[in-house]
Amino acid sequence: VTFDFRGTLACPSGAAPFSMGVRSDGIAHVLFNDGNLFAVDLKDAHCEATSYAPGQLGFEVFGLGYAQREDGSEELFVSDIDYPNELSKGLGRIDTEDFTLSFVGPFVNEPGHRIELTAVTEQLYAFVLDEAVGGGYLAEVDKDTGEMTSFTVVPIGSGIGSWHFAHWGDSFYFFAEPSGTDVTDVWRFSPEGNLTLVTSIGEAVPGAGVAPCEALR
Repeated sequence: VTFDFRGTLACPSGAAPFSMGVRSDGIAHVLFNDGNLFAVDLKDAHCEATSYAPGQLGFEVFGLGYAQREDGSEELFVSDIDYPNELSKGLGRIDTEDFTLSFVGPFVNEPGHRIELTAVTEQLYAFVLDEAVGGGYLAEVDKDTGEMTSFTVVPIGSGIGSWHFAHWGDSFYFFAEPSGTDVTDVWRFSPEGNLTLVTSIGEAVPGAGVAPCEALR
């Protein structure tokens, strides 16, 4: 696995990147930890502010993931991450035309409150950290209700401070930074359920997503 540097992220913010969702045209929507949302072109990391108003419906910070509709268009889904509380508020979606956030529903059967999102075409997935299982749970998410099903334990380690994941090829890739370190471990989780440490990076990884190669040229 190799990593290609695309440019320096210079968004007009004094905060730090928190999470991102990547659209198939190579545009990433990047949430900063002050609640502001930016649009980043992954060809060169050019960043522009959006009209998103932080704190809508009480969603302060959240995971992001794009999933396809049946007609092939894409929707940006978000998962509330509410650190002081035991459970997340649930699943929402952001309209990227007017940047309003609407509530979909609570994460029924949710095993924790630290939740990131990604998708495989139309199917939305969540990864929920859980120290008790030495990593977390990979679950399918109903885009219409927020219900979680099909839980699979993925033991990427305990004490994770920052975590993100994406699906590429036939596998999920997890980016996990143990708390107190400056290293991000990259794990591959295969369709057969095999978990392999692919590499480690001496940098924090604040988000993950996938776009076709032609969108990045």
